[in-house]
Amino acid sequence: MAATLLALALLFADPAAATSDAPVSTRAADAAPPSPAADILPQGAPADDFGFVAWCYGVLSGHMDLAERVQDKLPLDEAQTKIGRAYLAGYETALDAAPEGKTEAGRKRAMAEREDGWKKWDEARKVDHQLAADSYLAWQLPPRCEHAAQRLAGRKDIFRLNASVEHGGEADGPVGRPKS
Repeated sequence: MAATLLALALLFADPAAATSDAPVSTRAADAAPPSPAADILPQGAPADDFGFVAWCYGVLSGHMDLAERVQDKLPLDEAQTKIGRAYLAGYETALDAAPEGKTEAGRKRAMAEREDGWKKWDEARKVDHQLAADSYLAWQLPPRCEHAAQRLAGRKDIFRLNASVEHGGEADGPVGRPKS
């Protein structure tokens, strides 16, 4: 099972992160143009932006759920949780903006992709909390998620934190299973 969790962490890892000396930015507008690594598609993820953004929503919400489950080994970081919620809200905005998101078939497809992303954390939910906490720490959101959501929404500022997010806005809702 430990091998499965390590494989999960490596599956989602950004290979450029280990070699990049570039400064880290939390604002998409400050970031340099996407590197080739930013468009790497994780194994088994949908290739189109709509399906991929829905999958990213599921993977991120599953990761955030895992954090809540391992609080006894790794206390929750309030700022990271708020950023995660802002990203979930951004993904939802991007999905709603897409033509496919306006159809019943598109909403059903988005839900299926969210569930698939959520299930990527099933093995981590079953192991002891220390191993699950280590898996949580080893993972990072694929950069392609952010870029796909920006393309889908047609907005570069979709993930900008604003006063409504920081002071109890929509993005501060409960973390858990993907929204239906």
